[in-house]
Amino acid sequence: MTKQLRPTEPTQDNFDYQLGQYHQLPDAVQTRPATVRSTDIVSSETFIIQTVRHAKGDLLFIEHVARNRTTRIVLPPHVTDVIARQRDAVAYLAKRKQGQRLAEAQQDAPKRPNPLLDPKVRAKALAARTAKAAKRRARREARGK
Repeated sequence: MTKQLRPTEPTQDNFDYQLGQYHQLPDAVQTRPATVRSTDIVSSETFIIQTVRHAKGDLLFIEHVARNRTTRIVLPPHVTDVIARQRDAVAYLAKRKQGQRLAEAQQDAPKRPNPLLDPKVRAKALAARTAKAAKRRARREARGK
């Protein structure tokens, strides 16, 4: 496959050029464009997002439409790698912070004794197991085993 030369036409921007480079390549996999609308009381924004995975890495194509203005951005693989790394780091830090909060809450809670360590409860459980074992033995003997 021959590499296309970059067109000199002023009508084709970097977004179109990059998207065209990876369109239907055998080693490129792309998602369908996903449309996300963000709406508040006074305005609405639309984002169209598409990811292309290639041997070089993941490219992210973003189209942003707001107030009759369209912005189209191509995020190259080294930028998408940073975004993924930061997302993982933030998720790790959030889990760690939540774990610390839970540990502090457990330390502040009154200590409840473990009922299984109480000698009276242990003695009662042992007596129940012994009684059940005796009943099983009696049933087996009654059957003739």
